[in-house]
Amino acid sequence: MTKLRIYFIVTFLLLVCAALRVVSQQTEQTEERSSVIVRNSDVVRSFDYNGRTINRLLGNVIIEQEENGVIVTCDSAYMYTSDSLDLFSHVEMFQGPSTIRCDKMTYDGGWARVRGNIVRMSREGMTLLTQHFDYNINQELGIYFNGGTVDRNGE
Repeated sequence: MTKLRIYFIVTFLLLVCAALRVVSQQTEQTEERSSVIVRNSDVVRSFDYNGRTINRLLGNVIIEQEENGVIVTCDSAYMYTSDSLDLFSHVEMFQGPSTIRCDKMTYDGGWARVRGNIVRMSREGMTLLTQHFDYNINQELGIYFNGGTVDRNGE
């Protein structure tokens, strides 16, 4: 074998090992995701869709993720897995000093993706109004895009 061929084989094996390590880390991160607990719902309806069970929560919905100190309330929600939900109407999320109010939220245990006519995020005397807001629950860090206004005097 030539040195060039050995070099390519070693490089290929190193790339395969690196790829396996990345997949392994992603699997570990996925396993670290914590599930949410449904604390209240006036009505729960379950149905099967494409081979999986989906729960529809209706009326006075309260969801908690204890590990991150998150409580979410809303009028209705679709729960796809133990940490993947779509929440609708009068959605409020509380985490420490942060409050997010909106019409629609996609919640996946690590991120809250918020869209609506007006998304209101309040924290320690400041309020952000925007239409597009992503919130990293683990880091308590929000990202807004496509414009917004910040009021430093609170709500």
